[in-house]
Formats: sequence, C-alpha cells, structure tokens
Amino acid sequence: MPDLVMMLIKLCLIFQLYEEAHELCTQVYGEYSVLAARCQINTGIHYEECGDYTKAYRYFKRYGEVTEEVFGPDHPKAVRGKNILNEPMYKRLHTEETNNQNS
Repeated sequence: MPDLVMMLIKLCLIFQLYEEAHELCTQVYGEYSVLAARCQINTGIHYEECGDYTKAYRYFKRYGEVTEEVFGPDHPKAVRGKNILNEPMYKRLHTEETNNQNS
C-alpha cells in the first residue's frame, strides 16, 4: 500500500510540473511557438498514459492548432496532430464535445 501512495504522490507532482511548464512556456514564448507545441503534446501524452483521455484530447487538440499555425498544415508535426485526433478515442471525444456545444 505505501508504494501505491508514493506512486500517486509522484503522479500528482508530475501533473503539476507539466502544467507549470506549459504556463511558463506560454508566458515567455506565447501560445503559438515551437516550445508551446512541444509542451502541448508532451502533456497530452502524459495524460493519455495515465488514462485521462479527456484531458489528453484537449492538449492534443491544442497541439494540432498550434502546429498548424506555427509550421503550416502540411508540416509533419501538424499532420501528426491530425493523425492523433483521428484515433477512435479522440474522434469519439470530438463528437461528444460537438454534441455538448450544440445542446
């Protein structure tokens, strides 16, 4: 049991560090920068690995928007963002988000 508690504490600290890094990056470089895109995807990957697909989706969606703006729609990073959002889990979350906005 103590191992589980320590693991949860570490996860909370990691989440906090990702959020702080993203916030600092945005303050220094702006929302549309190479580093901001990297923060978005890394945070999304972390949430995905922890099973929080809703939060991961938000970060991956933002990653797609930022990379398309920074690099252009045909750049490999922008294409990667589109491909992530075309995965079944994220397509479902997109549909749910769209339905909630239309309600």
